[in-house]
Amino acid sequence: GGIIITAPLSIKKIFLSPAGGSFTTDGYFLLAPKHIIDYLNLIIFLAPLPVMTLLFIYMRSNKEVSGGLKAALWFILTGAFIGAMAAFIIEPKLGMARDWDLFSTMLIPAQLAGACLWLNYFENHERFQPATIMIVIMLLSIFIPWLALNNSEKGLYRYALDIMKQDPKHGRTGLYTMIPYQEENGNQIEADRLKRYCALSYPEMEMVRQSEKMLFEGDLDQGIKLADEAIAENPGFFRGYQLKAKFQLNMGRYEQALENFKIADALNPYNSDNNYFTGVVYQRLGDTVSALKYFRRGMSYDALNPFPAIEVADYFSARAQLDSARFYFRSFSDTVKIFPPNLYYKFGLRGLIYGDTSRAIQFFDRYLKAGNNPELMEEVSKIKGRLIH
Repeated sequence: GGIIITAPLSIKKIFLSPAGGSFTTDGYFLLAPKHIIDYLNLIIFLAPLPVMTLLFIYMRSNKEVSGGLKAALWFILTGAFIGAMAAFIIEPKLGMARDWDLFSTMLIPAQLAGACLWLNYFENHERFQPATIMIVIMLLSIFIPWLALNNSEKGLYRYALDIMKQDPKHGRTGLYTMIPYQEENGNQIEADRLKRYCALSYPEMEMVRQSEKMLFEGDLDQGIKLADEAIAENPGFFRGYQLKAKFQLNMGRYEQALENFKIADALNPYNSDNNYFTGVVYQRLGDTVSALKYFRRGMSYDALNPFPAIEVADYFSARAQLDSARFYFRSFSDTVKIFPPNLYYKFGLRGLIYGDTSRAIQFFDRYLKAGNNPELMEEVSKIKGRLIH
């Protein structure tokens, strides 16, 4: 039988699956050839000294390590082994080509171990000094070009783009981030080129957009099928699971929705919307304590998200704790953009329930500017008029 790891999915997702699984992105798992090649490349690029030293020891050296140094050397070698194993089993979420700098810290003990082995085995060798100089030159030949590249904005941009395109499934977030970067720097042609590339390379994004539209329009059966297609296209993309869970929530399939929200949270922790909707599911299931926990967590992850704050305010309002309700009602900015606009009207009514007239008027004003329902706008104007006078 296999080994069952008892841990939250968010913890399990830190590590690569040994032989692939339902959340494996683009066939990238622990024993996949592409991961093994990535790992060997990382070792050669960042910690070549221990590799060379061990090879020389195996081929030529018969020198014994002194007893006084043995314990210290074993300590360093143990640290090197642990670091090297960590770099092997932890998943490079943005692709090894981009995450190499993160994994490089895990290989510092390996490089130290290589230096210690080199000194302890070869310091008395007749060619130790010239060989050491050659090693230093070789290491500098790797380091200096990289240092120069990092001091060239254009060169670094081209490099980042190239490595993300080598592993597009893992590089999706980075490529999308480059679009507003280019727009902010006035390079609209490059931004448009990136948009075209992303549209072709990431069909799951368009699937999610279309599925979200169907959710808004109430086409639940077709929308959830499209969410499933987005998941099949990219099993590591959290929004597919989050969207499927929203459909299941609207269909009354609360347990299934909860499972998919938990998957989305494991794939993308600290997401305010995900925690808010998880709270809604628990609320529908009658678990008020868990619902409140997730609403508060959603607030802590995004201070501009008004929805979890409103739910917490409702919780206290229902228990006649209006001071607490008003506190949470005022915990998010009154300039936050909300869609659809009729929510401004609903938030204004909430303010009246909580006894916060001034903030209620602010939301009524927001609705009068953004609303598109003449009858409701007239009603809001009357409510506001009565409050002012």
